[in-house]
Amino acid sequence: MAVETIKTEREKMNKKHLLLGILLMCSFVVPQAANARLGESNIQIAQRYGAVQSRKDISTNIWMGYYLFKEYNVGVIFYTNICVAELISPIENRSFGSDERDALMKSIGGEGTWIKADDSMEILVDYWVNTTTKARARVETKFMQSASLIVMSPIYIERENAEQKAKEKAKAKGF
Repeated sequence: MAVETIKTEREKMNKKHLLLGILLMCSFVVPQAANARLGESNIQIAQRYGAVQSRKDISTNIWMGYYLFKEYNVGVIFYTNICVAELISPIENRSFGSDERDALMKSIGGEGTWIKADDSMEILVDYWVNTTTKARARVETKFMQSASLIVMSPIYIERENAEQKAKEKAKAKGF
């Protein structure tokens, strides 16, 4: 009886190792999603888009990587090597279709409900907010040029707001 128990336990272990091996193989075979995600590292994004085409240092610990992916020009803003914003524009001069825009916003900024914000006073610019992730998107349709989409994380938005306030204070300094 003890021999049968040992044999049964060994068979269970072999099945577990087989399943683990299959899962491990699947992780290499299943392709990654097409778009980078806010919060991913520069290494994860390089796995999605390939090597960075060019790099621009913006300030301390902030840089932008430029990529060509499928039919898009892509710019990813990194803060301490973590994606905080992504800019996309089609390589050819065209606008985004609504389904294309929605798919890009969800794949980059996360699932959840994206609602159009009504606070824009700009012509040909639409703002969107993800009520779940608090990410924001800005879609600009340009005359005779490619449209652009930027999806921003809450961290990026807070940083931009702080920089804008500092610039406004600096303008008024000395009065």
